[in-house]
Amino acid sequence: MGTRVLATVVVAALAVACSDKKTVPGDNSKGTYAITFPSPAAAVATDTMQVIVFDASENSASLCFSLVQKRKSHQDLPPAVVTGDPVALCDLFKTEQDTTLKAGKLDVGYGSFAFLAVGQRQGNDFMIGCSLGTVTADSGAVGISVAAANLSTNPIPQLPPTCDPNTPLTQHCDPANAAKCTP
Repeated sequence: MGTRVLATVVVAALAVACSDKKTVPGDNSKGTYAITFPSPAAAVATDTMQVIVFDASENSASLCFSLVQKRKSHQDLPPAVVTGDPVALCDLFKTEQDTTLKAGKLDVGYGSFAFLAVGQRQGNDFMIGCSLGTVTADSGAVGISVAAANLSTNPIPQLPPTCDPNTPLTQHCDPANAAKCTP
């Protein structure tokens, strides 16, 4: 059975999407997944992202709903196929700029999976989303849209007026300009 390398990276665009394409040695196919934030402010305010991959070969109809609800209510999740390390959002952004970096890469085999993405801010779940995807030799991107985990306890802050709303991650991840764009 082959393996696919999937990577999370952040692209500073108006839609603030995340994606990357990597080729597995000996495998001519490419695969991706993409994380989409609800706003540039939500992306900038996210400290780390973690992707946890679960088997979805059976009973997948409500798997994502169940995973999100269990995570939100601090219940145990089922065993994961792969648990990615939490990666600083700026490290993921730098990986998009320099593909030799290794931030956020996960190895999963071919098959049907649920991709649970969790963004943390100040040590608490801040953004969360889940999508089902099938990884094959020619599968396209698995899109994961994240939303606020709990707006009442961890609201999305406003971008400061010194932040360029068209390139918030570029500013936020540049040490010389980070203060201009840190909420």
